[in-house]
Amino acid sequence: MTHLLIIWRNICQKPLHSLLSIAVIASSIAMTIVVMLLSSSIQQGLIKANHLI
Repeated sequence: MTHLLIIWRNICQKPLHSLLSIAVIASSIAMTIVVMLLSSSIQQGLIKANHLI
């Protein structure tokens, strides 16, 4: 049995569980990207502020 068949059967048997798992993973990835972008923006802002002084 292939891995994809096992995954597909699990999705079909437990659709709510699967949707919640996908939602949690997607939101975790989105939050990680937002934190990385904010960190980069803050760092660039501090560098620009330091050059103005």
